[in-house]
Amino acid sequence: MQQLQPPAPPLYGTVFGRHAGVPAPKPVFLDVSSMWAVGGDARMTTELRTRVPLVTWSDAAVERVARAWREVQFRDTCDRMLYMYAYDWGITSQMRDYGDLLIVSALAFNRTLVLVQDAPRPKWCLDDSWLECFFEPLSTSNCAKSVKKLEMVRAVKAWPDVVNGTEDIALALDAQDSIMQLVRSARFVNLVNDTSYFPTPLWRNLLDRGEVRVQRSDGIEIRDMHAFCRRHRKQLCHTLALSALRTMLSQIVFRPKPDILAAVDAKVRQLQLRGQRHCLAVHLRWTDKASDGGLARLLTNHTIAVEGMHRALGRVKNRTGLAYRCLLVMSDDDGAAVRLLQTSLGDAYDIIPLSNVSSLFSSPAEYEAYRRQGHEYVQSALMVSDALAPSLATSRYYDYYRSVIADVWTTASATTADYFVGVGTSGVSQLTAQLMGARRMADGNAFTIWQEDVARE
Repeated sequence: MQQLQPPAPPLYGTVFGRHAGVPAPKPVFLDVSSMWAVGGDARMTTELRTRVPLVTWSDAAVERVARAWREVQFRDTCDRMLYMYAYDWGITSQMRDYGDLLIVSALAFNRTLVLVQDAPRPKWCLDDSWLECFFEPLSTSNCAKSVKKLEMVRAVKAWPDVVNGTEDIALALDAQDSIMQLVRSARFVNLVNDTSYFPTPLWRNLLDRGEVRVQRSDGIEIRDMHAFCRRHRKQLCHTLALSALRTMLSQIVFRPKPDILAAVDAKVRQLQLRGQRHCLAVHLRWTDKASDGGLARLLTNHTIAVEGMHRALGRVKNRTGLAYRCLLVMSDDDGAAVRLLQTSLGDAYDIIPLSNVSSLFSSPAEYEAYRRQGHEYVQSALMVSDALAPSLATSRYYDYYRSVIADVWTTASATTADYFVGVGTSGVSQLTAQLMGARRMADGNAFTIWQEDVARE
């Protein structure tokens, strides 16, 4: 079994950009990483890599990517549209799906991505506006179309074996059709592994202008990434580019609404009042990963997951020279996770729960039912009760996912935690790592230990 302890101290150079000249956590965890911040789903197998190059960027790069997104998603015309249907699962997984489609549709093929107006979707809020229940608008609204208006519109498949889909997705998206749609109940799953869907011209422009830089593990800058990628595996360069672009987009695209930002500010102030300045953030997934298969199964035994924290803490100390005693814990079952973690680590650690999921349920019995099924319980409860009490059901669903988003943004805030121990197969952890990297202008994997990696130690 591959050892996760590095043979030498971290050698990566200094992150440039917004934090230049300001002390900031060093990007030290790319010596060994499966790079889950690239956006793989729970059933995907990722490669455990060593001495991964570090990608950093400047403010100019962020603005260039933001401008490319705005120019397509908020243009006045309704030419070159791609209509989508939301895939029905947890919010951060749907955010990841949307991010995949945004990169492919808007940035790679110049097609405005829009949710079908009356597409079936979780009713997260009374406005029934999908992700815009929580975030500022994701596109212009003047091109909205209903299912009926799209009946005769050409369909694009999003994964293999979709009936009546196109055979060549890239060729279809590049066609002259003004309007296209994804096949219903499908999602795009090829971006992580297929380089043909990536916005290569945009990325090369960022590299050529020096607005994105890449360093080897010894701190030496890679001046010619094109030559580097020719000499090394093409897939590694694709992974580096996609992870960096997704990290940049996480903060550009998903801008929480004011009420969520207010909740985040309140959480951050509470942490500051405790006087904790150097903490390690931890995400413990506790409820509904057992059925996902893949690497997710490694962490379904809670005792094994918590014991893995000892190895993760040792890895943090080895790479940073710091022995963290403050742990900020985000979990979908905060009570049980914090108790077991405290029992395992002992009183030497100040373990602070960021989540308060249990407060969202009306009775202990309901909470126990949720603990057995996780967010799938929330979805099924909504479907059952929606016809009887739609306002109550919708409000509860909104509150549940609103709390998830507030926890993620709190965890990834600039002052909350130095590093992150995340669940790679969870969209919550992936998003947290991306936001943490976006604020430090470097690949989020560089600040994150993935629990699946230490579980394989």
